Amino acid sequence: MELEILLNRLEALVADSPRLPLTGKVLVDAQEILSLVRDLRLTLPDDVREARRLLDERQLIMEEAREEAAAALSRAENQADRLVDESTVLLEAQEKAENLVAESERVAREIRLRAREYADETLERLQGQLERMLETLTHNREDLRR
Repeated sequence: MELEILLNRLEALVADSPRLPLTGKVLVDAQEILSLVRDLRLTLPDDVREARRLLDERQLIMEEAREEAAAALSRAENQADRLVDESTVLLEAQEKAENLVAESERVAREIRLRAREYADETLERLQGQLERMLETLTHNREDLRR
């Protein structure tokens, strides 16, 4: 991810810059810092678009799960209707339909759960990256002000 590369460059710039004796401060090239900050700002929208894409993908997965469950339910209902003629067949059909519905609902729940977990994990990683980037930028700005 380009964002991490830029953050690594920023970190390396600070780590490799000469230190002022007895102060713990470093001398950094302001142009390099400003250039990296500009590049970070340009890269950030890509990460935001990626998060939006993940949310859209999650929504699509959930919609597909709903459609699949509805189709399975429709198939089960159609099958049950065809088997109504005899009572024993009817009982079997009802049992199969209930099993199909239960299985469809289970599969739909599982797909929704996985989609939510995937989106949450991805957004959590992105949040962590953004928080680290913000912390680094805040520290660098504080160092520049000193």
